[in-house]
Amino acid sequence: MIKMQHTFGLIVPGALITAILNSTAVIRLCGSLPELGSWSIEKAPQLNLLTKEFYRPVKLSNEPRFYRLDINLSSDIKEFDYKYVLNDEIWEGKREETRVWLRDDVKNLVDQIYYTPIDYWIDVKTGATDEKTHTSNFYNEVVTHKIMHYGRVSDNLYVGSCPRLLTHIENELGRSLGITAVLNLQVVKDIERNCQGILGDNHVPEPNNEFDLASVDILRKAYEQAGLLFLWVPITDLSSTGRELMSPQATLVLKTILDKGHKVYVHCNAGMLNNELKIFDLYSSKFFLILGVGRAFGIVCAYYHFVLKIPLPKVHYDLAPPRSCGFFDRVFLENAAIIYKKAYE
Repeated sequence: MIKMQHTFGLIVPGALITAILNSTAVIRLCGSLPELGSWSIEKAPQLNLLTKEFYRPVKLSNEPRFYRLDINLSSDIKEFDYKYVLNDEIWEGKREETRVWLRDDVKNLVDQIYYTPIDYWIDVKTGATDEKTHTSNFYNEVVTHKIMHYGRVSDNLYVGSCPRLLTHIENELGRSLGITAVLNLQVVKDIERNCQGILGDNHVPEPNNEFDLASVDILRKAYEQAGLLFLWVPITDLSSTGRELMSPQATLVLKTILDKGHKVYVHCNAGMLNNELKIFDLYSSKFFLILGVGRAFGIVCAYYHFVLKIPLPKVHYDLAPPRSCGFFDRVFLENAAIIYKKAYE
């Protein structure tokens, strides 16, 4: 029997891990195959925690974690059942329901390694991933504490949430990380809603005027004052057309400034989202909805795929460790790749 490496990935809500007191979380992949324990927990292989955590000024209890398993399975396998189990006793999802693995070499096979699309932990009570709720809780922590949350993709590339305070620009980006260029993907309304700590109390945007760029000018000057190059490529959120048309351009900009030797920070609002989230606004003391589709994370994924030529199945596995909260949108990347190739290659 010829065996081949099969890779599995799982993103687990931070709250689930935080709830485990006085112990280290152990995630196992249990399934119908002998290599997966034949549904015996004791024989099931354990996944490895790969999330790369940077220093945070506060501990975030809702930060997602990424786990990975590389295991040799028969190259002839077409289908099997499986599910994940936490600390040898908490099964994901409904007890009677299992995941079904179906082979798709066209989408998932790269250099004789089969990359199973990364899974999200299924909630025990609801029987769903509840990604929207978990992401809302996590992002609200970032907003409430007025911090930046980011990941290092490489020595010269970071992706994360938007700077909210002048100290984020001057200290965190400039001094701590040594960033020399910032690629901002926010539209005007995003900036006015999320960057008030930089814009200042005296800034009053014109109501319903999307062409009022005063806030963008304030940001540009703040970055210039800190000695950082500010690049603005606004991408409309929650718009497939907007993302597919603008992302190739943003990717080209990212490629150019990296080629020039810059150390780059890419951000939108949160740098991760794929949901309509209920967020608490500290400045107005009201809740509002923020619509997100992971623009910043999507551009970094696009750079890996369009420029570095890394196949899509491998892209998510490469970027999940530094940005475990990032949403991977394969369909968007496939469509945008066609535009990038026609325009810039």
